[in-house]
Parts: sequence; C-alpha cells; structure tokens
Amino acid sequence: MKVGYIGILLGAAALLLVLVSFWAGPFSAQPVLEVALLEQVDAVREASAAAWAGQASSAMAGGNIDAAISIIIPTLGSLALILAVVACVKKEPYVFPSGAAALGGSAIAFQFIAMYAMGVLAVLVICVVLSSLISGLSF
Repeated sequence: MKVGYIGILLGAAALLLVLVSFWAGPFSAQPVLEVALLEQVDAVREASAAAWAGQASSAMAGGNIDAAISIIIPTLGSLALILAVVACVKKEPYVFPSGAAALGGSAIAFQFIAMYAMGVLAVLVICVVLSSLISGLSF
C-alpha cells in the first residue's frame, strides 16, 4: 500500500473528527459552574492541607473524552503531514501527498482557528458586558 493512501486516510479521519467534535460536541457532561468551582476550591484546600502536613497530595482524576479528542485530532493531522512528506520522498504521484497534506493541515488549522475564534468571541462578550455596566453607572 502506498504511504500517500495512509496519509489521506489519517488526514480524512482527523478532519472528520474535528468536524464532528465541533458540531456535535462536547461529548462529556459539563458540570454546573458552581459545582465545578466548589470542586476546585475543595481540591486546592485538600492539597494545601496535605502540603502543610508534609504529605504528598493526591493527583486529581484525569481526562474526559473531549480532552482525548482534542489530542487525537492534531496527532492524526500531524501523522498525515509526515506521511505526505514521506510520500514525496518516495516519489509517489503528487496527488497522494497533496491530499494527505491538505486534509491533515486543514484538520489542524480548523481546530486551531475554532479554538482561538471562541476565545476572541469570549473576550468580545466580556467587553460588551463591562461596557454596558460602565455606561449604566453614571456618576
């Protein structure tokens, strides 16, 4: 099997995964803000009490499916890009490395742009809320 085929398959899987996670996600249950805040405060309190007593603090329980997906997507995209380079070195027809590079690169770019677009949107919402609060408080 040609290396370019495998790169195209990995790039297509990465792009499909990023689109599904963007449109259908998040997949794990999101806790209510108050519950999440109380859990974090409790974990910090227990860790500081353990550190004060000279004991090793216990590690918090790890990950969920959304964190795993956000790691798998760039991994598959990077593998597609690497296989595209290998396919070029092996002098395969340029359709295969081009497709692998396009699919893998677009999956990485889509996840990167979506993540930072949501951050910019959150900053804009905070600015609008603060602006309305400040303009509503006239002295």
